[in-house]
Amino acid sequence: MRISDYEFNRMRLLKAIRRAEPVARTDLVRITGLAAGTITQLTADLVHRKILTEGKPAQKSFGRPRVELQINAKAAHVVSVFAAASNSFVIEIVDLRGDVVFSREVQIPHPRLLASWARRLARAIDATLRAGSVARSDVARIAILIHGIVDNLRGVVHWLVTYPDREVPVAALIEERLKIPVVIDNNTNLIARAEHWFGDETEQLDDFSVIVIDRGLGSAHYVDGMLWSGALGINSELGHVKIVSGEGRTCYCGARGCLATYCSMFGIVSQISELRGEAVPLETLVESFKDFAAQARRGDPLARKVFHQAGALLGTAAANMLHERNPRRLIVMAFDADFIPLISDAFSAALKSQTLPAFAAKTEVQFKLIDDVAYYRKGCAVLALEQIYLGKINSAGRTRKRPKKHGDPRGRTSARRREIS
Repeated sequence: MRISDYEFNRMRLLKAIRRAEPVARTDLVRITGLAAGTITQLTADLVHRKILTEGKPAQKSFGRPRVELQINAKAAHVVSVFAAASNSFVIEIVDLRGDVVFSREVQIPHPRLLASWARRLARAIDATLRAGSVARSDVARIAILIHGIVDNLRGVVHWLVTYPDREVPVAALIEERLKIPVVIDNNTNLIARAEHWFGDETEQLDDFSVIVIDRGLGSAHYVDGMLWSGALGINSELGHVKIVSGEGRTCYCGARGCLATYCSMFGIVSQISELRGEAVPLETLVESFKDFAAQARRGDPLARKVFHQAGALLGTAAANMLHERNPRRLIVMAFDADFIPLISDAFSAALKSQTLPAFAAKTEVQFKLIDDVAYYRKGCAVLALEQIYLGKINSAGRTRKRPKKHGDPRGRTSARRREIS
């Protein structure tokens, strides 16, 4: 999606205020890097729209009183939907600041087709809106996490491993019933959003890449404060980058040599099982992974070899990423505590030996154990909130018109555009 300078500046400003509130306009110049005049015009418009509120002036001995700004949490609400367990989904209503105001867990039986699942999910969201304390008219957007290949611009799911139908317009199917705009995205992109908006940094980290190791393998990239997305809106698929040529292992996608067949939870479990002449335990994948990890820690040579190879190949892929994307930071994330200690040494050695010094010296590499529910909760809310922060829609889902007064910060149309997902 292409965005204008106005939308970019508005989003940057609102994210900074949410993170630092209450905050004065003068401090926002330093925090955001935006010009004082731009901040004055933007904040005047946002206060007029009741998206921002002004606190009582703090009188100083000299000069103009300091007026502090805050996000008006009740100005709009969004709904986020993410999987909690098999056939179990969490549906939450979130305010404009990102705080959960209502939460409900529902069971949605697994139908034969993804299109049927979308309609069942729409009914569950509808019931949640009726049970919650927020009026339906105050809900501006619904965001849904999808563990598959997603076109987040058009709301289409191209592939989901548990369903046979392809290119399903999930967002449109749910919008048809609820009459509220719906946006969907892949789980790794949502994890990156959560890290950007809610990370541990004193100031937001604007340029970074993440590699997420789970049952599969994914990556996502932030550039200048915006999530990078391809021209077609399809999420990055690091797991299906080819890392071994020739007779590489066969991936569940049908190709050979995919990174996920060596470095993901599925890849490690399937390799060890096959090398021992055993069936791959897909039904107990997580439990089998933990068992194999325990064997590796005890010194089992075959298990240790597979984990070492996983770390080395992932380090090679990361070196390619540093050369191609040159992020300020690379964060390797895992949900399972066994992953990082068993692959980190081989990963770091491969990354160091295969990265040009000019790139290695300027990119910080970090390993991070994360909680999937916490990150999915935050990232899914952000997926919806960022659309409101951009100023694209009002609570009825209609495109906002340009303001004619109150310090219109848009000015002349700029030829510059930025991409976000």
